[in-house]
Amino acid sequence: MYYSPSGLRVGSAGKLGRGVFATKEFGQYALIERAPVLIVEDKRESVLIEQLTVLGSYVYAYDENTICLALGFASLYNHSFRPNAEYCVWDGWIDIVALRDIKAGAQIKINYNGNPKDRTPIDWAEWERT
Repeated sequence: MYYSPSGLRVGSAGKLGRGVFATKEFGQYALIERAPVLIVEDKRESVLIEQLTVLGSYVYAYDENTICLALGFASLYNHSFRPNAEYCVWDGWIDIVALRDIKAGAQIKINYNGNPKDRTPIDWAEWERT
């Protein structure tokens, strides 16, 4: 099943660069986006991508030893410790799901730690405050 990211746009998020914004309302638990992921299973390739390319800022953990690059808008969501959405990576896909109602015009943010309640510091200090 393919889910089109209608109801979304990419736009300026100020000092955070780009972000993903809702162009329509999403109710709590609504599927915001389903996008395919490119799985990188080779550990050497993972290290090269994460440490030596700009793509390292856009990857997700697929499992303990594997990373993936999400397509669609999924690699453009900004981080927050008070996210309004969460993500789940599964079987070659990533789902972005609303944690609560999201109004049209709101920026959609996820917690990069995976668990929306995880407050483990992120490398980028300015994001730790949001």
